[in-house]
Amino acid sequence: MKLEEGFFTTYDGTKLFFRAWLAENLDHPVFFMHGLHEHSGRYDSIVKKLDLPHFSYFSFDQRGHGLSEGERGYGLGIDQFVTDMEVFWEFVITRWPMVPKRNIIWIGHSFGGLWSLRYAIKHPEHIKALVLSSPCLGIKTWVPYLEWAFAWLATPFPKSGMHSFVFHDLLSHDPEERQLHREDRLIHNRIGFVLLRDSLIAMPETVRRAPEIKMPLLVLISGEDYVVKAGESLKFFENAGSLEKEKYLFPGFFHELIREKDWRKPISLMRDFLLKYSHD
Repeated sequence: MKLEEGFFTTYDGTKLFFRAWLAENLDHPVFFMHGLHEHSGRYDSIVKKLDLPHFSYFSFDQRGHGLSEGERGYGLGIDQFVTDMEVFWEFVITRWPMVPKRNIIWIGHSFGGLWSLRYAIKHPEHIKALVLSSPCLGIKTWVPYLEWAFAWLATPFPKSGMHSFVFHDLLSHDPEERQLHREDRLIHNRIGFVLLRDSLIAMPETVRRAPEIKMPLLVLISGEDYVVKAGESLKFFENAGSLEKEKYLFPGFFHELIREKDWRKPISLMRDFLLKYSHD
């Protein structure tokens, strides 16, 4: 497997950093969509854990994340991130024309799950099947409705933001993963008020639009999640329009379930799903 890295230019001139893990042929493409604060480089370990050398993986750092340009955690709203995903899709199929357009499986973690769902509703023809890992369809806060108090600041302070209150030690029980997260200088902890406000509106709307999701679906849910509301993921799954859908709840797992001590369980399910739905 060969790793290619570089930049592509999105619709407004912002340069976004991409990574591509390329197999000898490109018959089995998978797109990763990382979560808020993190970056595509964290999925190198997931590629290795999946151990599917004939699959190719593509990802990029969302604007304001990782090595991409943009103020950390800032965005004009959900639609801007989805538009960047559209540009990335076009970039991939243009740069690597052998990628089969109708055979791309998307994997979205946390906020990446929300972004992927918004993309899937808008462009179902681009997604063969969809995997959601601890999708962000409801934000868990320590004080009820506190998130809305901050979201209202988007109007007077549209270019400002705040600490997201996502803590290293509540993402995984694995000490090594906690340390990696803590020492990763490309991870930030900011969220812009505009992005927060738009997300709080988009999350319940996305749950309501679950019947529009028709492609095969795998939802992996953390049982002890201090970042997102697992109940909203369950509600979404029950209402999803997919005829072929699977969900698994992992009791005691923190938010980063694919980086937990017992990561083999969710990774095995993800691997089986990729093999089942990625056809020659």
